[in-house]
Amino acid sequence: MVYLLCKHDDDEIIGVLAVQLTTYDILKAKVHALTPDISTYLYLSWIALDTKYQKYNYFAFLFEFYHVLVRRVQIQLGTRIGGAAIAIRRMRPYLWSLLNTDIRCPGDTDKSLYKETKRFTLFIKPSEIISPDIKPVQDHVLIIFDTLKVR
Repeated sequence: MVYLLCKHDDDEIIGVLAVQLTTYDILKAKVHALTPDISTYLYLSWIALDTKYQKYNYFAFLFEFYHVLVRRVQIQLGTRIGGAAIAIRRMRPYLWSLLNTDIRCPGDTDKSLYKETKRFTLFIKPSEIISPDIKPVQDHVLIIFDTLKVR
């Protein structure tokens, strides 16, 4: 599924968010940071921003849009939905910045990174732990939105 994020006043496209609803069993071969405790994931395939908006904080805005999608799917299915992504390494500081923490983004590639906030939990597994042959280097990401409750 692909979603376009548009400006309200003139429908100008700001960015694109591509996601795929999938099961743990299907996705675990691709994203190595998943947990079997959550059986369904909204896999974030990619985020694209129009170049003129890249200097603003639209990555965070698109991430919030992703959060809304996870919440909607979770309510519709009546089951817990996890977030999953594979991010190229240069995206790690952007993901980390969403935590709104004073802790500097770790550059570690020899251990998994874990950070929990009131809003969500971020678990990052560097590809170097999985295989040194994976190119380009990437992070396998598990996102658990802690504030979401299944009705």
